[in-house]
Amino acid sequence: MRTIIITVAAFLLLSILMVLNHGYIRSTANELVRLSESLDFDDKEASRATLNEIDRLWKKSSVVFSLTVSFREIDHLGEVLLSLIYSLESPNETEFELYRALLLDAIDGVARLENFSVVNIL
Repeated sequence: MRTIIITVAAFLLLSILMVLNHGYIRSTANELVRLSESLDFDDKEASRATLNEIDRLWKKSSVVFSLTVSFREIDHLGEVLLSLIYSLESPNETEFELYRALLLDAIDGVARLENFSVVNIL
């Protein structure tokens, strides 16, 4: 009987941790998307501040992301973020928009596996 209780308790604990991880990753990804979409090439000062906030949020949360997301996805997002930061200083707005689109795609790639759905469960 004790074994069943311990097994059920461990199962419930793992289920709770999965739900908390899902919520954290989805909310952080949504915040990263919101900040990325607010970037404006013509307002460089505001974009620098926003990029610093994105970088800070990413560095703070990447440790938690690394528990369930592959390092390949994490590294890709970090590299694209650095490219976007440097592209803000270039005179080419097209390059900036390209890296912003790549960043949005990388954020989606990081959060893609953190969806609860019947398809994922089955």
